[in-house]
Amino acid sequence: MGPFHAIREGNFKLIMIADSKKNLKGLKAIELYDLKDNVQEKKNKNLINEPGQAERIQKMQETYLDLNTYGGTTLF
Repeated sequence: MGPFHAIREGNFKLIMIADSKKNLKGLKAIELYDLKDNVQEKKNKNLINEPGQAERIQKMQETYLDLNTYGGTTLF
């Protein structure tokens, strides 16, 4: 398993995994949490496969990649 990466946007935190620290092309979203309702990030409340979250996940991944490319924080 490769290194973990995370981004937070508002109440949501997306956890991803990549093949390596330098190669983010294989970045895969594995966990999504609404920290307002699940501050402990319990696995049974992982929203990654919930209907309606695909767009949020894609947007957060794109933001993470942009920030990683151009520098910046991944906490909003």
